[in-house]
Amino acid sequence: MSSKNHAGPSGCNTYCGLSGKEVKNIMNALNDSDIYLSEDEPFIDSGSEYIPDSDSELSSGEDDETLLEDESTEEQEHLVASDISDQNIREEEFQLKWDSREFVPKVDQFDVTNSGLQNKNLKNENKEIEYFLNLFSEEVVNTIVAETNIFAQQQNAKDWKNVDKQEFYNFIALTLLMPHVKKSDVKDYWSTDNLIGTPFFRQTMSRDRYLQILRHLHFSNNQNAQEGNRLHKIEHVLNLIQNNFKSNFYPFENIVIDESMILFKVLQTVYKNQETPFRNKSLCLMRL
Repeated sequence: MSSKNHAGPSGCNTYCGLSGKEVKNIMNALNDSDIYLSEDEPFIDSGSEYIPDSDSELSSGEDDETLLEDESTEEQEHLVASDISDQNIREEEFQLKWDSREFVPKVDQFDVTNSGLQNKNLKNENKEIEYFLNLFSEEVVNTIVAETNIFAQQQNAKDWKNVDKQEFYNFIALTLLMPHVKKSDVKDYWSTDNLIGTPFFRQTMSRDRYLQILRHLHFSNNQNAQEGNRLHKIEHVLNLIQNNFKSNFYPFENIVIDESMILFKVLQTVYKNQETPFRNKSLCLMRL
């Protein structure tokens, strides 16, 4: 064994990291029986590798592989043909059949007997507030008042005084008036500055009381919320108002569904980054 045959770096006199002296000591420690040096003893195959005895066995194996490939190909072709057949059946079921005759749609006659106001107590001479109170009924107001007081108590609202029906009507009146008297901030409605102030607001309700009611305004009891019902916070009041609309007015034949941009306020404490009122889209029915 020579260092010239070593596969390491050029000029390195080591054998797999061992010095020549260390290799010599290892060789001296081995017995002659531990080292195979004879080239006369043949290599004996263990026989673990299968070798075909004849060409027929070799060709038989190739035929088996070919047969498996053929079966796989036939199965795939059958599945493709089945999918195409099912697709053709579905297309035949929903295929449009054109007819040369002119199509005349059936138009049902609209019954105008019940169209218009259903509440006999409302006449053309009635004031707007009377129409409003029939839609936003006392039952709706009592529900909102009760749920607002419950929510404020659940939140342990500081210096909270239960709101009553008359105070809530004042709250609604101020809220409906705000879009007609536009301010840059909700607190400006109670400003004492003669240039921007509107005395009617502070004469009707204090600023802190209005914001307190707005902060705790609620339409349902959170403790009675049904799991999975995403409308539970407004569902009861919404159903009451919808029933009032149905019982007070029946639409006419000609109506159109359109979008309406509704101005509404939000709490600055909740939406700190929003300085301007939001505009919300809603669908409304308009009489032609």
